[in-house]
Amino acid sequence: MNLPTSLRFTAIVALALATALGCKKEEAEVSGDALPVPGSAGDPAAIAQVESASKAIENNDYDAAIAALLQARQTEQAMNEKQVQAYQQAVQATTTKLLDAAATDPKAREAYNNFSRIMTGR
Repeated sequence: MNLPTSLRFTAIVALALATALGCKKEEAEVSGDALPVPGSAGDPAAIAQVESASKAIENNDYDAAIAALLQARQTEQAMNEKQVQAYQQAVQATTTKLLDAAATDPKAREAYNNFSRIMTGR
C-alpha cells in the first residue's frame, strides 16, 4: 500500500498520541496531580505550540499545524485556564480553516479528515 507522505505522518502521529494519551489520562485520573491550578503559570511550551499551530495554519502548512496542536494537547492537563482557552480557540480556528479549504484543496480535505479522526478518537 502506497500512502502519501502526509497521510503516513499523520497516521504515525495519531497512533503515537493515542497510545501516549491513553496511558497519561488514566494516570491523571488516578493521581489528580496533573489538574491545572487556577491562576498557575501553566505550561509555557503548550502556548508556544498553540502559537506555532496558528502560524502554520495561516501559511497553509496543515500537517505542521496539526502536529503542533497534538503536541499542545499532550500538555493540556498542565495548562492554566487562559492557555486552555487559547488551545481550544486554536483547535476551532484550525478546524474551520481546514473545513473551508477542503472544498477546493485536496490536501486540506485530507488534513481535515485526519485531524477530525484524531480529535474524536475514531
